[in-house]
Amino acid sequence: NQQLDATVAMIRDAGLDVPCLSSSITVCLDEDGGLAELQHYLRLCRSFGSRFIRVFGGKPADMSCSRAAGILVERLNRLGDMAAEDRVTVLLETHDAWTRTADVADIMSRLDHPYVGVLWDTHHPYRFAGEAFKESWENIGRWVRYTHVKDSVEDPSAPHGARLCLPGEGSIPLRSLWQLLQEKGYEGYFTLEWERPWQKHLPPPEIAFPRFVELCASF
Repeated sequence: NQQLDATVAMIRDAGLDVPCLSSSITVCLDEDGGLAELQHYLRLCRSFGSRFIRVFGGKPADMSCSRAAGILVERLNRLGDMAAEDRVTVLLETHDAWTRTADVADIMSRLDHPYVGVLWDTHHPYRFAGEAFKESWENIGRWVRYTHVKDSVEDPSAPHGARLCLPGEGSIPLRSLWQLLQEKGYEGYFTLEWERPWQKHLPPPEIAFPRFVELCASF
């Protein structure tokens, strides 16, 4: 708790906000659907004043998508009910088995929970599902509360055929994405997700984040 208080104070003194906590809860795979871990994150939300908690959907390899979707709907409802007590919204990220936004839209339309929304990782559907940003927004825009932004180049030798790079140096049309979000009235965060802990070729955040700020200012 002492370390937590010091961290909260440091962030506030810097004039920064912590809008979203990125948990590793994987709803379909966690034994209790993530309920126990969510409790810990809700405590952190109270300390940081965070409004969102990111979760992954996940899917067992031997489970059909329809069966996994049913489990996901049921468990997200429970997570949403728990988070509602703190007025925190649980966000399902477009990730793993739930990268295609049409699949996410099916989940969300069956949920209709005021404290469950979508974290649109804009890179995943565009790069790995071949979706245009406009298509993704048409599918899930009504539920999007938060975004993750990355840039990459196609690289057959890289995992999943894409290599992450500094924002503005890849082939992801980030300016078009920004313009789309503005046109659609999105008022949330445009968040650079910097994956250097897993992608060692990437430069440090001290280089990436100023570059991202400069890029956004040019839009």
